[in-house]
Amino acid sequence: MLIYLVERKLLYIEIKYMFVITKKCHILVITSLVLQLIALIINLKTIIIMSKLSKAIANAIIEFNAGLLTQDELYQKLERDIDNVSVKVWREDKSVPLPTYGKEGDACCDVYAKNIDYDSDKDRFIIHTGLHFALPDEYEMELRPRSSNTKTDYYLPNSPGTLDWGYRGELLVIFKNRTSRQLIRIISTFGNAFNDIVTRVKHENAYNSIICARQEFNKLIEKEGCPYKVGDRVCQLLVRRREKITWDEVETLEELGTTERGAGGFGHTGK
Repeated sequence: MLIYLVERKLLYIEIKYMFVITKKCHILVITSLVLQLIALIINLKTIIIMSKLSKAIANAIIEFNAGLLTQDELYQKLERDIDNVSVKVWREDKSVPLPTYGKEGDACCDVYAKNIDYDSDKDRFIIHTGLHFALPDEYEMELRPRSSNTKTDYYLPNSPGTLDWGYRGELLVIFKNRTSRQLIRIISTFGNAFNDIVTRVKHENAYNSIICARQEFNKLIEKEGCPYKVGDRVCQLLVRRREKITWDEVETLEELGTTERGAGGFGHTGK
């Protein structure tokens, strides 16, 4: 009976080590195939830059095979490297929040105002965020207006704005008023003149018309200032992977192929 138990234990140990060896062999084979495939791709020059997915998988397999990661750590690394992107950021003022997601699953982050300047020469507001970024290679950042911006008379003249990989300056957000500030001042001047006339007008209908006009002028004047203040969420940003274009030039127009739309441009449908 004792001999039987010993033989059974030895058989169990042998099977266990065979499984471990087999598992390691499989990992080595997979790793070898991945590395050979990468080398083949590079040698054939079919792909210059590996995708984020292939890089993450290859690096994870190499680290796991080297004993640097457990199986659970392997899964965590793949989830972190594939589903997220790490962006370096420096804040001039720590009291200003980093860009934040409003809700779980939102595509864009909200950006907060650090301070606001008015550029009288170009009739625009410059909102400073105090944020400086170092984007990973192959990525770009886009600035977009928030949906609540439609409630104001202000707009982002360069929308969506693009922040390239190599830019290290401060992220600035530019807003312009749809109504010129100079025009508002002119109207305000006329409003003051009308106000003087009102005191001399005797006809009731004329008097009421001028009062209504004055009220409209006041509304325009009230909108003259920037609708945002320090600490407000002023726009949204999105970080995404950029694709590098390689132009495949053809010799004739016919080589582009034909489509139903053809050369029909903007407004060609007449609708």
